[in-house]
Amino acid sequence: MNTKLCVIFVTLLSLAFANTLTKYDDNKPQLFSINDQIKKMIELLKDHMPCGIPELGVPVLAPMEKDFAEFQYQQKLAEIIVNMFDLNVDGLNNFEVNSVSLSVLTLKLKFDFTFKEIQAKSQYVANAILLKILRIKGNGDADITLKDLRIVGEAQIGSNSTTKDLYLRDFKATIVLGQFKSDITGLLWGKLTGKLANAAIEKAVPLLLKHRHDDVVDIVRGVVTEIVNAKLKGLTIKDLLDLINNFPELEECNPPAIKQYETYGLEELEKLVKAL
Repeated sequence: MNTKLCVIFVTLLSLAFANTLTKYDDNKPQLFSINDQIKKMIELLKDHMPCGIPELGVPVLAPMEKDFAEFQYQQKLAEIIVNMFDLNVDGLNNFEVNSVSLSVLTLKLKFDFTFKEIQAKSQYVANAILLKILRIKGNGDADITLKDLRIVGEAQIGSNSTTKDLYLRDFKATIVLGQFKSDITGLLWGKLTGKLANAAIEKAVPLLLKHRHDDVVDIVRGVVTEIVNAKLKGLTIKDLLDLINNFPELEECNPPAIKQYETYGLEELEKLVKAL
């Protein structure tokens, strides 16, 4: 993702440098709230997720499509490896900003978002062991839906005292899932298959999020910190303020045609995984 957009969207969700900024329109200074500017940029990104922003190097995110993705989770009580092919994630732009509250003194932002419904589809190969005794494995088609996913948290940006470069100092979040729906074929959950296996997953995922919440947040924090700090490298507060003051006007979004994916058989999926 282009450095400018990452800084604007992620960094602005992490700090406030002042209560107001000065923006020039027809050479006349106008004061505007950082809160208002953050909300405006979030809504702008939201509106353009189906198209992407080519001039900033931002791909289409609604839906988000990947030819291949891998998920690994390894803790004392669970080991999970999932390979996904032709992944399609829809609904990332179906969210509401419940609140955005900035603290100028601490350079910290508190945020609250609710994603109404996110649907992910893919072909998959999975292997997992839970509680060191329960084995889950399968390959086939996966269709999962997350409803009323709420993310409440805070983020803070710091400035290096020597180089003045910005960096993500801290990121905290609380994740609450309203409902989880699973329709996965070719799945074996212990001795359960088909609808019974899916019913077991629908109960297990919310429980895992509730009882192993810190582990989930640690994974999110690690990913966010790595991405944001890579994009912030070499940028100062002045750079950020310049970006806010000169955010480009974007053309109307006309979503591209939906990509058509191939359908693999089980043997072909296994061959693809072995070839990785």
